Amino acid sequence: MSKRINISLDWAGKFQFVGTNDTSNAKVLIDIDTPETEKKETGPKQLFLQGMASCTAGVLIYLLEKMR
Repeated sequence: MSKRINISLDWAGKFQFVGTNDTSNAKVLIDIDTPETEKKETGPKQLFLQGMASCTAGVLIYLLEKMR
């Protein structure tokens, strides 16, 4: 059975959020770009793509190591 994952998303004001999880102390700052705000942090699209890229890279590394 898979382990349960707990995350937290806190509103930091305007269109900014801080995401955390229960496995590390890392905080992810998420900033939604709107015409009224100046984007300063990672946006949700970039964060999603970074997560997908890291998962894909992890699977490729695993498979390449198995092929040795």
